Amino acid sequence: MKEQLSLEVQYCAKLGSSCCTLLWSLSKHGLQRSTLNTTCVLKLMEVFEETLVNFSHADTKVDPLSDEMRLVEALCGTLTNISACEEGRDYLVGNASDSVSLIISLLPSLVSTSDMVLRLLLMFLYNLTIHSGGQTLVKKKLEGQTIDTIIAKTHDNQVVLSCLRLVDSVFPTKHGVLTQESVIICVEHKNKDIREFARQIFTKGSVNEL
Repeated sequence: MKEQLSLEVQYCAKLGSSCCTLLWSLSKHGLQRSTLNTTCVLKLMEVFEETLVNFSHADTKVDPLSDEMRLVEALCGTLTNISACEEGRDYLVGNASDSVSLIISLLPSLVSTSDMVLRLLLMFLYNLTIHSGGQTLVKKKLEGQTIDTIIAKTHDNQVVLSCLRLVDSVFPTKHGVLTQESVIICVEHKNKDIREFARQIFTKGSVNEL
């Protein structure tokens, strides 16, 4: 009985990850407004939220080749692709406020589980800020402390760059957004792209931050 249940769980995991990977691929070509206005996207958001919460509880890095990882990456990738188009941003700003709050609250805990998922979600938030309503929404939810935690804990250069781009997009004045420790990590980073971009945005915000 236990073996049968285990096989069924494995089958469902493979099926879910395969379907979501296909959806991720299809969403790269954009979604029609008529599709966005159906309940399908809302159902997808519900699945995404529950899956992300469970995934964030992992104590260590998840196997990048596992069905669980493929499922989470595909869900995050699909939402990021939706946020990359104008129609998608319009829809998300009007319907995904709770999801945005959840994503922001879980970002620090995802540092220890998956760099790829973290990159996708930071890109999702950045895409939303292209929309004036999305920028207001993200700014209302996002705190500098969240970015400080990620920068202090991550070893992934792309994650750090994504954090800086998000800060630059959300906060017109950078002074006081991040701690002095985070600013120093970025402006003295061994990666040239991070170092130069950090100096650019923090100089633009306030010369005192350097």
